[in-house]
Amino acid sequence: MKLIKLSLFTAFLLSLHFNLKAQEIIWKEVEQGVWKGVFGTPEPYDLLKASGAKPNHGSLNRLGTTVFPFANQPVIAQVSDGKTYLRIPLDKTEQLYGFGLNFQTVHQRGKILELHVDHYGGKDNGRTHAPTPFYISSNGYGVFINSARYIKVWAGTTMRKDSKNFPVPKDRNSDKGWSSRNNGDEVEILVPAPGVEIYVFGGPRPLDAVKRYNLFNGGGYLPRDGV
Repeated sequence: MKLIKLSLFTAFLLSLHFNLKAQEIIWKEVEQGVWKGVFGTPEPYDLLKASGAKPNHGSLNRLGTTVFPFANQPVIAQVSDGKTYLRIPLDKTEQLYGFGLNFQTVHQRGKILELHVDHYGGKDNGRTHAPTPFYISSNGYGVFINSARYIKVWAGTTMRKDSKNFPVPKDRNSDKGWSSRNNGDEVEILVPAPGVEIYVFGGPRPLDAVKRYNLFNGGGYLPRDGV
């Protein structure tokens, strides 16, 4: 029997294939090296409004320009039943970090997370004292989902049928190379709201993306190379 593991999110998208059309997100550079995308109808209350943070324009400008990381691989979104589904490209060897306070792990690729403010239950599954809808890529960019909702993240755990890197199906009964874990080529995110704002922070290094994230949220202190 040939099996390919699909997430509920992927199965849902496949079931809607002939009814709903996913769309590319249109981006606008709102600060040097910071891009904003809006999809659907975002809710009036979000994390940036709640924090009251204002970008540190001068310091952001001093970081200079950089390349938009998704120029050749579009971010895809669609709204269904009042929920927003995002698909963010992921390279084969790319690693992910972030999503808030984690006690056990640093690498987040291959995990399913529910970013939920909760007592830590012994697992790094997104339910923690300080979840954050922000992640950094080893490819040198950051992604922030500006939503106050509890969101769910499939961090490269699944493979869509229309994926450009769709694996060759294997017989798990006879093929010793069969694995139940897929090296997915997208970060899939479910936001339980009819729209969302997304921010992308450029690099070219992960450290540069962190700097831009700090400064965009009103910070002044920047992490530095070395000790």
